[in-house]
Amino acid sequence: MLSGAASISATFPWHAFTTHRDGILSAGSCGRALFWRPKSVPYSLHPISRLEPYQDDFAHGQKWIFGSNSPENGLCAVDGHRDRCSPGFVAALYMCIIFATLMLWPLPAEAQLNVLISGGFSGAYEQLLPEFEQMSGIKVTTMSAASQGTGPQTIDAQLASGVHADVVILSREGLTQLIAANRIVAGTDVDLARVGLGVAVRAGTPKPDVSTVEGFKQAMLNAKTVAIPGSTSGIWLRTTLFPRLGIAGNVKLEVLARGTGVTAMVAAGSADLGVLPVSEIMHAHAAGVDLAGIIAPEIQFMQTFSAAVVTGSTEIDAAKRLIEFLTSARASAAIRKSGMLPLTSR
Repeated sequence: MLSGAASISATFPWHAFTTHRDGILSAGSCGRALFWRPKSVPYSLHPISRLEPYQDDFAHGQKWIFGSNSPENGLCAVDGHRDRCSPGFVAALYMCIIFATLMLWPLPAEAQLNVLISGGFSGAYEQLLPEFEQMSGIKVTTMSAASQGTGPQTIDAQLASGVHADVVILSREGLTQLIAANRIVAGTDVDLARVGLGVAVRAGTPKPDVSTVEGFKQAMLNAKTVAIPGSTSGIWLRTTLFPRLGIAGNVKLEVLARGTGVTAMVAAGSADLGVLPVSEIMHAHAAGVDLAGIIAPEIQFMQTFSAAVVTGSTEIDAAKRLIEFLTSARASAAIRKSGMLPLTSR
């Protein structure tokens, strides 16, 4: 195997060769230069196209061939006479040999990423991931956990237990906690999208009007069971909105660790309503969940979802490529389709 361009230049004398036409090979994709396989080199430098002992020199209109000044090594001659290669020809030849050597060089192992993501951005992410993998050649393994909350299903708890992740995608509130715990590579956090809260109902059932403050309040009070996630949006509902509306003790709440648990409960008819990010409701549409409506602007909670590289990742460059892709203009359409507002496009 060739060990590099330096060894090639050492193998071949670059000037003053006599003609030797054995083994002359054409390498048309390298312009006017011809490659051949001397006995001392076990691999040809370019796929063989055809025998072609002569080529027109692009600079001087002369006939160039590859030859040798010994049975083992050599490069070129002019019309069968001892001469020096033109500088332009030698430069082109160097480039061709370097290119061919790189083609034979062992490639690095394919990059692989582990992504830990919460539910809010999952709909857009699932649409975009196949394109990223095809475009980049990077293989991605995706795991799911909650942005915040208690118990082992949160992203923080997963990382603390030793789960390996290169990238996390979660609410900005959850990411802020990870940054404070030194779990994130400094300067790699990027906001991807924003999304408001909506109300979910089982497909085919009546949809309450939640577009006004009073309408939302009555819908919560009239429901036999309201399911909410235990993560960022559910924390805000329990600690801020319901107390503010004066209904904290009057709504029968069912708190689930994940948004997926909320939509599953609604789809099964075990909860009349679910309150969670619009993107998670739309993502669960195929599972039998409809979006009843987006809650009134006066009481809306706009949640930001962000991405960052995890401390200890061995694939930082690949991780940054994924995040850059998710903030690119080509990702915006999928993000909007999922019910979110993209925040960055480059």
